[in-house]
Amino acid sequence: MATKMAPSEAIPWTHLFPEATEQVETHISRVFLAPSEVFKVKKSVDYGFLDFRTLEARQRACRAEVELGRRLAPDAYLGVVALVRDAGGAWRRVPVEALEDDAEVVDVAVHMRRLPDDDRADVRLAQGRLSPSDVDRVAGVLAAFFGRARRTVVYGDPRFVRYNVDENFRQTERTIGDFLSPEDVARLRRYQYGRLMELSPLLAERARCGRAVEGHGDLRLEHVYLDEGGTVRILDCIEFNERFRCGDVASDLAFLSMDLTYRGRYDLAERLLARYAEASADFGIYRLVDFFESYRAHVRAKVETFVRDAPGVDARRRQQAAERARRYYLLACSAGRAGLTAPFVVAVTGPMGIGKTTVARAVADRYGAPVIGTDPTRKQLLGVDPTAPLLDAPHEGAYDPLVTDVVYDEVLARADEVLASGRPVVVDGTFGSAGRRDALVRLAARHGVRMLLVFGRLDPDERARRLRRRTEGPSVSDGRPAIAPALDAAFEPPDELPADVRLDVDMARDPADNAERIVAALGIRPLAPEVP
Repeated sequence: MATKMAPSEAIPWTHLFPEATEQVETHISRVFLAPSEVFKVKKSVDYGFLDFRTLEARQRACRAEVELGRRLAPDAYLGVVALVRDAGGAWRRVPVEALEDDAEVVDVAVHMRRLPDDDRADVRLAQGRLSPSDVDRVAGVLAAFFGRARRTVVYGDPRFVRYNVDENFRQTERTIGDFLSPEDVARLRRYQYGRLMELSPLLAERARCGRAVEGHGDLRLEHVYLDEGGTVRILDCIEFNERFRCGDVASDLAFLSMDLTYRGRYDLAERLLARYAEASADFGIYRLVDFFESYRAHVRAKVETFVRDAPGVDARRRQQAAERARRYYLLACSAGRAGLTAPFVVAVTGPMGIGKTTVARAVADRYGAPVIGTDPTRKQLLGVDPTAPLLDAPHEGAYDPLVTDVVYDEVLARADEVLASGRPVVVDGTFGSAGRRDALVRLAARHGVRMLLVFGRLDPDERARRLRRRTEGPSVSDGRPAIAPALDAAFEPPDELPADVRLDVDMARDPADNAERIVAALGIRPLAPEVP
């Protein structure tokens, strides 16, 4: 196979892609859109963090994009095609695996199946069709993806994070003043470098524990597709620079939560974080996400500045890019969303089988808060499926007192991570002794936040019916009628708590109504309206 460079203006794009009805240009690609296909051609550019000036570099990037892209959208990436000129001067495109040895390859393109624009998350959001359940689906897909992704201790090292932050400031040194005052630039530098110094031990520990992975690197709404059948596909990961693609999962997640915030939906951003933390058992993201959102907003401001300053950009696009860059810089300076709602601890407690988890979820969804439950925590610590029964072999010891102590300690530790970020948390469990409840009170006091213990009550006959229903199918809870008497005998009502931190709730009422009572008792404005 022979290769030959040709000036982009000499390549007959319309002849090579006759089915294309639209062409879009980014700072690094030409994208040719046909009704059912997409072809992406890398531009011959050098931005420092990527260098596509040689055909060989673009070939490597195209192959990498297909291989990496298939991790999150296996049916969308069809392959790589070569753009070929034959001996007679005719142009054609050929799948690289079908190239003849003497073919003259002038350029290459990624070949993709075109997904419906209406499925794109940013389009759904703009049209009011991105639902909380859509966000939940994305969080679940990301938790599974990061869970199976290649681990990389090196790129999780805080020295690499520092290098990325340095590079951002270095590459925007001459342009950042177009958008921020000198005082704001200094404030942004102090925040990012100061927080990075504080977080460095945590980042290093997380890298050693497997929380740094080969991820996506450009996780924005416009790259997320959700179809009506429930499938989530995520396109356009960073293929050209491993350092951008790899790192702590919080960095990738923060890109998406930052994008939601940029578009005015911080309620969905918080919900994304909460549902991801629950699915992955990674509540450490809360200490990191504000820093990484600031960093990611700076990245987007930099990219928009590149677009503004690119040759051939008309005045309208230049102005639009400048306005987007300004907004990203302001978001980078805002240093997170802590403070949009006051942090608190709500504990939904009471005997087993009364519906605590349903009420806890309804409350948490109003604030974009995570639910930290003893049942899922126990199963995560034991490494079993969320609905695996633990009362029988081979898990007979799963409810031993020592194991239960470890579970409650872990629930409190996870809640501590959330509160340390200035955010609210909802915990869900029996908390059937004064000692366990006192630990909750002390946790809230340590963070100086409001604490409300919800004590659920339920008619015994209705409770028995609910417990029997649990035996009819899989459940995260192991509560069953046979073990209720022994647990009830050991349960201590929360009589030691004063009325200002305790709310008794009839769990026979509609969970949404009970959630509203709890919200009213808290006296803290929710982030979101009642969520279905």
